[in-house]
Amino acid sequence: MEVWPAVLREGDAANVRVRVTNRSEERIEGATVELAAQGWTPNTRFTLHRWLDPDAYIAAVDLAELSVPTLGPGATAEVRFEVPAADFRFDTWGPRGIQVESVVPETTETDDGATATPSAPTPEIPGAGEPAPSTAALPDRDRSWVTWWNEPEITPVPVGVLVPITPTTTELASAAGWEDRYSRLLSQGTAPGVTLLVDPAPLSLPSTSPATRDSVQPLLGTAAEVWSLPWAWADTAALQAAERPDLIAGAAIRSADELAQLGAPSTNPIEGTIDPSRAVADADPSPLLISADSVPGWYATGTPGAAVMVGGRPAVVLDTLLGEVLAGTAVVADTTHLLTASQQRQLTAATTAVTVREDPDLARPVLVSLSPDDDGAPNHVTTVLPELPWVTPVTLSEAVALTSTAPDVGVQVLDSAEDPSGGAVTAGQLGEAADVEGRFEVVASVVENPAAITTPELAQLDLLAARAWRADPAERDRRLAVASDAVADLRGKLSVITPANVLMVSESSNFPLTVSNELATDATVLVSLTATDLRLQQVEPQLVTVPAGSEVRGDIPVTAVGSGDLTVEILLSTPDGQPLGDGLPVEVRMRAEWENTAMLGLIGLGVVSFGFGIFRTVRRNVREDRSAVLEEAREQYEVHLAELEEARMARWSAGPRGGPGE
Repeated sequence: MEVWPAVLREGDAANVRVRVTNRSEERIEGATVELAAQGWTPNTRFTLHRWLDPDAYIAAVDLAELSVPTLGPGATAEVRFEVPAADFRFDTWGPRGIQVESVVPETTETDDGATATPSAPTPEIPGAGEPAPSTAALPDRDRSWVTWWNEPEITPVPVGVLVPITPTTTELASAAGWEDRYSRLLSQGTAPGVTLLVDPAPLSLPSTSPATRDSVQPLLGTAAEVWSLPWAWADTAALQAAERPDLIAGAAIRSADELAQLGAPSTNPIEGTIDPSRAVADADPSPLLISADSVPGWYATGTPGAAVMVGGRPAVVLDTLLGEVLAGTAVVADTTHLLTASQQRQLTAATTAVTVREDPDLARPVLVSLSPDDDGAPNHVTTVLPELPWVTPVTLSEAVALTSTAPDVGVQVLDSAEDPSGGAVTAGQLGEAADVEGRFEVVASVVENPAAITTPELAQLDLLAARAWRADPAERDRRLAVASDAVADLRGKLSVITPANVLMVSESSNFPLTVSNELATDATVLVSLTATDLRLQQVEPQLVTVPAGSEVRGDIPVTAVGSGDLTVEILLSTPDGQPLGDGLPVEVRMRAEWENTAMLGLIGLGVVSFGFGIFRTVRRNVREDRSAVLEEAREQYEVHLAELEEARMARWSAGPRGGPGE
């Protein structure tokens, strides 16, 4: 059954469209569909919702009856009612239940001519396929509501819808599949009275494309109001129990900064304690979101205003009954009824009308939230609210502004000594995650491009405190272990290659080694040597830059004193000295005196060779009488010089013609 409009006014007609299906094995002829209405207007939510129970109230006002064409087995037909508002006999404004029921003759013919008593055809929603399951509805009957408005003197009720946008457990586990759902939910931010509560954590994942971030920006920019959920919608109750207020504050600041970079309008942080339902005692001045289920007797005397105080802190109580309608369900007498889209619209209009009827002169805000795992499909509730004349759409900030004069509801505040249940993250796991992040930061500090070594497993550490993991704590534990292994693997890709044994025969030498880098980015590491005793000392640690996927050979200057066997530990660390892993032990045989002994031997050999050469030269000269030969050569040389001088003087005396001799 589909009903429209949501609001009936004088001169309007209620339109009811019904599709009936013959689910029997007999042909049905002469069937009819009857439309009837409730004879009075409910004043409470209890009596309003109880209309879904077909045994609770009767449809006392007959409105119309239409014939159904002959239906063969499995055949479907559609009928449409158009009933003037006056036919409902309204005596006051507000909702009325309506009912359609199919009626068939007592007997009908089968295909072979025999008579049988068929079951009634089932009313359905046009275009909805199978009828919505309901554990209480009879197979030949369906119910909904209409709401009459005759412009009475009332104070409209402020109603706001919160849309939390955060990853589900499945999306956290896969780090994917959230993009379309996020976009659908963000697009609802332009509807009147809708406030977006956004967790931007998925937008920072390495797997998130720039195109996805770009597509989100205009949706955030056009939203009427945006509040920031703590990063990954952190489990603040668990963080408080773990005595980590620093993580609570950090998660809030990080989300607000990220949303500002994405171009969101001015945002405020919201703790968002929708589940678990109890508030968190911390110094954060942002308002709390708490469930009406956590406030004893909240609906006992009607529908209180959502704006309250909790331990002196502003808070908003979420209307869980209306929230069920947003989720497409309604619970009556412990029976859950699944609502169709049309029933959601009509019941939302009826519920808000009853809220006003409880106290027509009191404007008390009503806030309702979509489920955190809502699929983001267009919601019939958010679209119907602006059509209701007894409703004023409000944003979260407008509702919070009313808390200054609100009562304190005395909700139990979670104490730091209380251990939250339900698979919450523990202090030990938070400490282990911090250790893994610290080890990764050490590796990241030596590489040129840290983004090149950030794996999806490591990115998941940012999401470890998400409250969504309460639904699957084993998967959270597994991901923590995987991240730890990933960091160990990264550290192992920076290593030293050297012989197992090294022989050193000099007091000053270079220690041979090779630094290997299997990472996808260049790395600069500090190489240092530490010996088991002081006979071997490194001159100074050496910085070595190794290109991605390659090796660099290095010679580390060392000094040695004496001889002996010792162990040298080679350690790679960051430029500021933070170790990148365990040291590599190398056995060294040190024989520094061998060089001195060899040098003395060479010097002695040189002296002996020089003396022996002089001795041989002198002996050869004596043996060949070379002194006389040398004397004769000297005399001949002097005679030759005298002849040359005499010839030169003769040429000068003659002179050229016209020269000085004339």
